[in-house]
Amino acid sequence: MTTAPARSPVGEREPGSLERSVRGAWTLLRASDPGLVRLRTAATTLLALATSLGVLTAVMRVWGQPVTSALLGVVVAMISSVAVRGEDPRARGVTVALMVPVAGASVSLAAVLSSRMLLGDGAFVLVIVGAVLLRRLGPRGAPVGFVAFIGYFFALFLGATPGQLPPLLVSVVVGAGVSWTVRTLLRPRHPYRDLRRVLAALGLRAGAVFDVLATAARSGSLAAADVRRLDDRLRATAEAALMVEQRLEEADGRLVPSLDNDAMDVRVVDLQLAVERVAALTTQLLDGRDLPGDHRARLAEALETRHRAMHPRLHAPLVPARTGGGEAPDDDPGTADLRRRLVRAVDRFDEAWTRVRHPGAQDADDALPERGGEDDEPDRSPGPDDPDDPDERRRARRETAREALQVGVAAVGAIVVGELLSPARWFWAVIATFVVFIGTSTREETLRKGWQRVVGTLAGVVAGVLVGALVGGDVAVSLVLVGLCLFGAVFMMPVSQGVTVFFFTTLLALLYGLLGTLTVDLLVLRLEETAAGAAVGVAVAFLVLPARSRTRTDEQGQEALHDLAELLRAAGAGLAGDRAAAGGAARVLDMSRSLRDAVVELRTTARPVTGGLLGRTRRSGALRTVRVLGVCEHHARALTRVVDRLAGGPSRAAHPGLGDAAREVAATADAVAAAAAGGRGGDRTDGGEVARPATDALDAADRRSAAAADDPDALPGGADGPTRALWLSAGRHLRAVDEALRELVDEGGRWAQGGGERSRLLR
Repeated sequence: MTTAPARSPVGEREPGSLERSVRGAWTLLRASDPGLVRLRTAATTLLALATSLGVLTAVMRVWGQPVTSALLGVVVAMISSVAVRGEDPRARGVTVALMVPVAGASVSLAAVLSSRMLLGDGAFVLVIVGAVLLRRLGPRGAPVGFVAFIGYFFALFLGATPGQLPPLLVSVVVGAGVSWTVRTLLRPRHPYRDLRRVLAALGLRAGAVFDVLATAARSGSLAAADVRRLDDRLRATAEAALMVEQRLEEADGRLVPSLDNDAMDVRVVDLQLAVERVAALTTQLLDGRDLPGDHRARLAEALETRHRAMHPRLHAPLVPARTGGGEAPDDDPGTADLRRRLVRAVDRFDEAWTRVRHPGAQDADDALPERGGEDDEPDRSPGPDDPDDPDERRRARRETAREALQVGVAAVGAIVVGELLSPARWFWAVIATFVVFIGTSTREETLRKGWQRVVGTLAGVVAGVLVGALVGGDVAVSLVLVGLCLFGAVFMMPVSQGVTVFFFTTLLALLYGLLGTLTVDLLVLRLEETAAGAAVGVAVAFLVLPARSRTRTDEQGQEALHDLAELLRAAGAGLAGDRAAAGGAARVLDMSRSLRDAVVELRTTARPVTGGLLGRTRRSGALRTVRVLGVCEHHARALTRVVDRLAGGPSRAAHPGLGDAAREVAATADAVAAAAAGGRGGDRTDGGEVARPATDALDAADRRSAAAADDPDALPGGADGPTRALWLSAGRHLRAVDEALRELVDEGGRWAQGGGERSRLLR
């Protein structure tokens, strides 16, 4: 179907091709960088580096010290700008203040031991192990550990001696101070405007899902490439929604006038669930069904309309969904039912998008109970995922010790191999080994990161040779290119390790060109050292106490299922009116966030399994598992919001049937986790397959909710219109979780039967 181009309003000119290109690039940037967080971080980091370099260069010249001493301060400024998280200046200041003495001690140790090779190498290994152990301190320990490593590394790189320590220590203090000051002065001053940017990016990513679905509807089927694109865009939508949720959680006050942050969070969750529901139903409708051409055209038109409506510049009006134009005489009951459900799902999406796009004032459906009541006191008894749980502490200590041992062994191997390649540049191998272990917990993650680092270095060497030949040592051009490489490296750091290394290698070539020491042999040596260090790291990850991605993914999937079961049990207690058993609103909120974090960690760990070394190979079973658990997580969290609103309502009406159904679904989640661990499902199995009593309980609960419409006294406490709507919403969320768990079981097959056979439910 073709449409006439929209006319420009009177007095407005048509944008030229250049302007259209700029607008298109800006739209693409907003979609790929929600809230422009990476853009701001890269710009702020570049400004901090330029400022610290200018200040330190002036200080060193006045002091009569070599300008190279300023480079350490510039590196510290970069680390504190990129690695120190959070928007609170005071919290960042504490972290930066801890980085300064640690970096100073590391630099001093390297300078003092520079003339004692074996002792110095041993100290370097201990610093590397200590940097890994500092991760136990959480987000604050990671940058402190990394700056300790970089301090020692840079002292070796500069060939520092004890006599050079004063300017180096001053450089560390100035670099850290400048970085903190720049970030504090340039922190966002308009949180609502920042939230609107992230919401716009969420709309763009959700609209991209509808674009894929519309293309598939026109062709009448979903090809394998379409399925991959749909998975990628659904995952991108989930990432944007998570970013919105984090902004709302971390905000000091309301980000939307007259609307609670929790209420806005509910709207965002509803929007994401609506997008996933439309995608799932459209996929089912197109799977193996030969739809008439006019039905496919209307479906494509409805989906394309939603795509245009979510574009930041188009905002096409939403029209009622018409995906089939009524039932065809030859329709089978399944197809007709799917079309009706898809129409309702699209309508729910329209409502959810309108509530997110135009927040407006808080309405009755957004009303949340006040916090701090006596019944809201959280249960402080430790659970399986509580940091005060002894088993959890022991597991975390074992994992940290394993990683520290691996990094220590790899560092020793990298020093030996690096020395064999080049006694003057051996530390390049060590930094490659250390970096491939950062942010990884399995051998496949280490392999993937090491491979990307080598490929990025190879591309950077080629680019460095070409750029060095073209620039020819021109200072002005080289400095501009250095700035661009720094910006590109920081901008791409959260996205691609390979691209980041490419920019840093090119930057290094430019710096050597400015110093007049750039040679092809030098860049080739960097590639050899990087490849050797990455190879040593990967070999150690596979040979020394290896952790497989599949095993870790299984464990994290089971943890997510247990978190899901706990949350559903708490929600069931709330639905039944037993707020004491639910643990209070604060406790439920903690469990909700724990479930979200577990699913996010699962997605990260499963990336090598679902994406392969270069993101080209996929395993549909693992992809389905991650997606299904993501659906369970969102519906369970949305359910807790519904329970919250029921608890804060005027009647606080309980629904025992829904409480029983929630406990049934929780038992199913526990049974799936037990099967995944190779155990039995207890009374939840029947002939080796999962029993599904939750369906009967949900049907009964829905009938009682519907009966309350005619008889408000059908349930204890009465049932007004908003309460009945919330009951029905709770039933929908429970049914969605139950169906998703059944899908996970159907994917994995039967339960493990005796003989220690391991279930493949989470493979």
